[in-house]
Amino acid sequence: MDNKKQKTVYFLLSYTGTWLSQLIKYATKIEYPHVSISLDRDFNELYSFGRQNPLNPFSAGFVKEDIENGVYAYFPNTICSIYALDITYEEYDKLVLSLCEFKKESSKYKYNFIGLFGVIINKPLNRENCYFCSQFVSQLLNNSGIELFDKPSELITSVDFIRSEKLIHMYTGKLNNPISSLSFEL
Repeated sequence: MDNKKQKTVYFLLSYTGTWLSQLIKYATKIEYPHVSISLDRDFNELYSFGRQNPLNPFSAGFVKEDIENGVYAYFPNTICSIYALDITYEEYDKLVLSLCEFKKESSKYKYNFIGLFGVIINKPLNRENCYFCSQFVSQLLNNSGIELFDKPSELITSVDFIRSEKLIHMYTGKLNNPISSLSFEL
């Protein structure tokens, strides 16, 4: 890929220690149950499907996350792994447009709790306007013409991001380190 014609997006894989993340980790043996996508390296534009209210896991849907507030503020021992992906400007523009659709009608989107069960039994359970975190990130990439995985978005987990040879591992450790001090260079 021509370095002059690319942008970088970031994937934040995290484990907060909430009871739901503990349940997912136990049931799936996945180290990082949560996946978010960031359009910038400072994680100011960080999106996922998760808690809309930090204290209520059932109030969940499309969210703009904040690594210094919300769920992450309640769980300061959150551990994470950060990955990067270089994409073309055209793919980036499509990704932003797809993300804008989610933002514009954010209230219609709900969390796909049933879909989590589908991951456990390895059967895609698609529900209209419902996503879990890694399903959302995968679908956003697919909508942008970025194919990372050889299986349906409804079965994607953080393990698929970790195993992807197209992603560059940038950091693993505590999330509460200031982003500016995280030890990754571009």
